[in-house]
This record gives sequence, structure tokens and C-alpha cells, in this order.
Amino acid sequence: MEDFEFQFSQGDLDRTKPMVPGWYPAKVSKIEKKPAKDGSMNANVHFAFTGSDATGRTRFKSFNEKDNAKVFAIPFFKACNNGKDLAPGQSYNIFATEGKELEVYVKNREYEGRIIDEITDFRPLS
Repeated sequence: MEDFEFQFSQGDLDRTKPMVPGWYPAKVSKIEKKPAKDGSMNANVHFAFTGSDATGRTRFKSFNEKDNAKVFAIPFFKACNNGKDLAPGQSYNIFATEGKELEVYVKNREYEGRIIDEITDFRPLS
């Protein structure tokens, strides 16, 4: 019989367990720019949780560049800007947020019959 083995890290195993809803300290660990199905661009912002019982876990949030969707990134950029309001007409580079530390709110929701984590809000690290 041919070998075809899988080895799982603790992070892999933790990804299958929903987090308790609430605020968590996190660091922006990676940014990926990926095309959306409609041809627009998504920014997948990856977070590594720190300083809590969720340390070592990772999750990501997608933001889309389209006019009607980009407003969902405002709380993220504001949290990365130490809670300061954003300026109208100013450009904010999503890649410049890599390494930023902030707090993210995680909630649970059902997706295809299973409970998953969803990042729904952001605030500066207190």
C-alpha cells in the first residue's frame, strides 16, 4: 500500500474549533491581494492572535475595493490609525497595515452546517 500521510500542527487543529465570541488582541500577519469572482480585487487580511487564550490561532478577513464594499474596511483602517478618524480623499495602503497590532471582534456563525468564526469589528489595542 502506498503511503499518503497527513501531519497536523496545533494551529491546524485549532482552526477546526470555534473561538469564544469576543474581543481579541491580534497582529496583522499577512496581506494577500486576490481577484474576486466579479473581477474586482479583494484584500485578505490575516490576523495572528496574541496575548490571550487564542494565542497561536489565525483568522482572516476579506475587504473588497468596490465603492459599495470598501466602507467595511473603514473600522479596520481606523483601528490601525490608533482610533483616529480617517481623512476624506486620503489614500490608505492596505499593505502598510502588515505588522500592526489591534483588537478584533470574533463572532460565530453557521456556514454550510458548521460553526465558523467571523471577524466583524476592529478597535485600537488598549
